[in-house]
Amino acid sequence: MPSNENKAPEKKTEKETNVTKFEATKAAKPKRKLNLGWWLGMIVLILIAITFVLPTGVMFTGNTNNELVFGKYGKDDISFAYGNYFYNQYQNAASQYSNSGLNATQAAYQIWWSAYQNTVVHTALTQMAKRAGIIASLEAVNQAIIDSGVYDKDGKFDVSTYNSLSADSKANIQKQYTEALPATMVMNDISSVVSSSAEASYVGDMAAATRTFDYVVFGASSYPDDLAREYAMNDPQQFVEMEVSMFTLSDEEVAKQVAADIAAGKLSFEEASSQYDVGAAFQKQKLAYYALATNFADEAGVNQLFASVPGTVVGPFASPYGYYSMYRADSSPAVPDFNDAATLGAVKQYLASNQSETVSQYANERASAFAEAAKSDFDAALDEFDAIVSSVGSTPANVGGSSYMSSFASTDTNQALATASSDRTVMRQLFTEPVGTVVGPFASGSNFVVAKISGDEASTSMSDYITMFYDYAASNQSQQDLVQAMFSSDDFKDDFMSVFFSQILGSAATE
Repeated sequence: MPSNENKAPEKKTEKETNVTKFEATKAAKPKRKLNLGWWLGMIVLILIAITFVLPTGVMFTGNTNNELVFGKYGKDDISFAYGNYFYNQYQNAASQYSNSGLNATQAAYQIWWSAYQNTVVHTALTQMAKRAGIIASLEAVNQAIIDSGVYDKDGKFDVSTYNSLSADSKANIQKQYTEALPATMVMNDISSVVSSSAEASYVGDMAAATRTFDYVVFGASSYPDDLAREYAMNDPQQFVEMEVSMFTLSDEEVAKQVAADIAAGKLSFEEASSQYDVGAAFQKQKLAYYALATNFADEAGVNQLFASVPGTVVGPFASPYGYYSMYRADSSPAVPDFNDAATLGAVKQYLASNQSETVSQYANERASAFAEAAKSDFDAALDEFDAIVSSVGSTPANVGGSSYMSSFASTDTNQALATASSDRTVMRQLFTEPVGTVVGPFASGSNFVVAKISGDEASTSMSDYITMFYDYAASNQSQQDLVQAMFSSDDFKDDFMSVFFSQILGSAATE
């Protein structure tokens, strides 16, 4: 099936572009923001889901009479069974990952995850096609097969290639395209509506209006060294350090057998890690007691590790996350130097997590004092408080997180304003108060920020760029919106992780 990558873009309303413009008295409802990696992944999934690469061989070696149900979309199961859509997507993905260089567990996860998400998209689109009364005529299916090039030779339809395939193979190809075509037609329709020039100009004008900022962050690092040192010396056990190696398994019985094989000398620690780790292995990392303790369901386990002679392998220990970990003590425990800057930094981060009210209160008070001084003279306040300033270049008021223009996520190197950008009150102040105004303190994660609006700038190049590429971007946005709606829909029941770990990894471990 041909990809819809070059289809004409759709028409989008102001609301659908996810671009929000500030007004004097109205505050729009905030939207959940998704990161760039999620969007890129979704675009790839859409393209894979509507582009067919016929399987070169059967990659799944399990019992073809079994059916695995990974979830539901509406009334339809997202099921894996011999010959169905999920099965074919699995084979396609397995072919792509055959030379990926990943270990067996990682490759299996990527293959199943890719095939599963493609199937979710296909199922949702097929349901939309049924509701719209879209059917795949024989003529349309045959044309799609011809366009796909499956029977081509040297770029043209080849009768001998067609005749060389068995009747079953040709029937399977016909079946695949018959099932897939309605879903593809829905996606093509969604991405083929043309947007207006006025809409493109509106978004371009918003992107052209930018501001620059300077800001200071107050957080755990602002906490006084002497207070952090005093806390650590009163409870040194939490900060005792030790070099350790670790790998993780998904099944308790397998973990016990691996531990026995290591103890009997049948496997080295490195060999066991290479063969059985499910993705979290590391070697000879120096970690503090408190950092390691988070990976143990029972504190007795971490105490056993820290009491071990260097070179000793211990475990398996259950983690709070359902895994089982094996450890090797690579050094004796040691109390760190609490005069060392890096050690004190780690202590402060520990305090921020475990004594958050104390650290937060101090940071807020410090930020408030700085803000008061900065209102009179920002530069003088920097000197007085020995503060480090971060500068942010030209940034538009992209409160909706639109992908059509830049935002603090790309212009703010240290990400303090990016983190606070979900707060519409803060964003309104940053983009409506006069240049030179000091804003804050305001919360940014666990920190507090004081920002100065340093300038206004007009970026005509950004406006021209967006206007030029808006149609293409709007087409991609329509696909992104649709896929986001599918995966956040109440109709979608996702059981992938539980089925994968219990039925795929679990069955593989017992074979």
